[in-house]
Amino acid sequence: MRWLAYSSGAYIVFLLAAAGNSQTVVVDAAPDHVVNSFSPARALGGAIDRLRGGPTKEENEQHTERLLTNPVLKEMLDAGWQTVTFRQNTELMIEAWHWNAYGTWSNAAKQEGYFVGSAEPTDEKIRHSWAYPLPHRGATLGDGNGWSRLTDGNLQSYWKSNPYLTQPYTGEDDSLHPQWVMIDLRSKVDVNAIRIAWANPYATRYIVQFWTGELEPFYDGINKGAWQAFPMGTITNGTGGMAILKLMNWKIPVRYLRIWMTHSSNTCDTHGREDKRNCLGYAINELYVGQMPDGGQFTDIVKHLPSREQTITWPSSVDPWHTASDLDYGRGDQIGFDFFFTCGVTRGLPAMIPIAILYNNPEDAANEIAYLYKRKYPISGIEMGEEPDGQRVLPEDYATLYLQFAKAIHNLTPEAPLGGPSFEGTEGDVDSWVDANGRVSFFGRFVDYLKAHGGLNDFTFFSFEHYPCGAGGGEGKICADWSSLYWEPAYVNHFPGMEGQRASAESSVLYDRRQRFRGRWTGNRETRTLASRLCWFHANGGCKRHLLFPLHCVSARRRRLPADRQRQPRAELLASISGDASNREGMGTAHRRNSQTIQNIQRYQRQRWQHPSNCLHCPASR
Repeated sequence: MRWLAYSSGAYIVFLLAAAGNSQTVVVDAAPDHVVNSFSPARALGGAIDRLRGGPTKEENEQHTERLLTNPVLKEMLDAGWQTVTFRQNTELMIEAWHWNAYGTWSNAAKQEGYFVGSAEPTDEKIRHSWAYPLPHRGATLGDGNGWSRLTDGNLQSYWKSNPYLTQPYTGEDDSLHPQWVMIDLRSKVDVNAIRIAWANPYATRYIVQFWTGELEPFYDGINKGAWQAFPMGTITNGTGGMAILKLMNWKIPVRYLRIWMTHSSNTCDTHGREDKRNCLGYAINELYVGQMPDGGQFTDIVKHLPSREQTITWPSSVDPWHTASDLDYGRGDQIGFDFFFTCGVTRGLPAMIPIAILYNNPEDAANEIAYLYKRKYPISGIEMGEEPDGQRVLPEDYATLYLQFAKAIHNLTPEAPLGGPSFEGTEGDVDSWVDANGRVSFFGRFVDYLKAHGGLNDFTFFSFEHYPCGAGGGEGKICADWSSLYWEPAYVNHFPGMEGQRASAESSVLYDRRQRFRGRWTGNRETRTLASRLCWFHANGGCKRHLLFPLHCVSARRRRLPADRQRQPRAELLASISGDASNREGMGTAHRRNSQTIQNIQRYQRQRWQHPSNCLHCPASR
């Protein structure tokens, strides 16, 4: 067994799986075989997510303050975790986050447009913050209860793409950041026509495509098929308005369709030409898909409803434009920064802080970080956005937003440590739709974009989520039996950034910013899987983990947890086991994966960690 050292010395704890076969544990405690070192106080922590206490502002404020003051706060701190990460939920709900209620609107007279929070601290502390659901949303699904404007049946509403993904902001031709909308008909249906009710700005060049795969074009099926253009689906001179397109002279069974847009009319939307952002990107009022015989009328099969019962759509991006009247207190309290840093939950230790990036503007994010630094709050890192992969964002789009926001932040706060992309629960690298060069790796393409644009120095840590008991084909599968203890090392070893792609971002370190067992915190298997997971994460060069403590559950139940559930595993429970070579026969595929991981660690030690210049050190927090 390779071993880890933490800051106060070497410490080894053995985790013995209750398997039927006896095992021999071989301990290698040679000082020169240490593969990594870490500080438990810095490396293990908790996460504070958005809190919901009811439909009103008052109920949510009372809920948050009850939770983050004694006696509930004391119970949470007694769990033993140290550093804390501030989780940002509004991006998952497709909302604009006003981290500071005081600020300026781009259209101050109408209290609408793009909001920029004030960077100047005042005597009034920020105790709570709220979100504004975006009115030009194009996604049917996702967190919350919002719906798409593409199939809501209202020709006055519209989806609009993010103007920050256009040439005036990216500095690149719009064809390098194509925008798209996808339609899911829920099952295969014979189609040969589409009707698009364009708003302004509309696409002058676009392609209507269908998906050839049997699985959905995301997650497991993302590259088990291809987007193929309909025979008559390529438009090179679009004029907007109500476009009725016959896509082919026969009908084919299709479930997923995509409109791929590369050139815009740059005509202005309903909000006027005073702000150029209103005239950039693409906008659609409504989508219709169906059949159109020769010389006949178009027959629509789309379900148009202002609810999640509508035909499902998903867009590449959403314009963060919104109004003061969009505020919805019922979505929950994102916790005010001043309350977060002063209530005691951080223990005075540096915390990881997020900015909104997918549904925000760079100036607002820059002011947020400037505000925190002016308050002199200790910050360990700034996470750029929330789960872009889960929002179906293309890696190049996330990368260009990353650079725009990084530039704005560093203009005000040059020392701010930035990172991401905060992947949603992952067991390995995240794939995106294949690009023109055959590349599918989200992280690889993201890093390549930063390098090509001179922005790699703005990327100082890599963050992701992982749900041990949800991996391997369904929630709880891994923790269902003792053999699952051998699975986690294999997953850890395949996380993006740990092998070839790590070489493209040598300055970055790894943060697993959220791990959760979905309610099964104290079972033997779960606890030991967690401890094994921690060990392998740090042995592979990881630097920090945050475990999502279910704070809202503690408060909602308003009861003391049973004695055997009051504490998480201590930071010292960091170890893993492996049988020696004589006992590996017959242990099965899972054990062989574990053995392979050990070999990989040995390879890392030889190839990367033997030279001081290549060592992976977890940075000291500010």
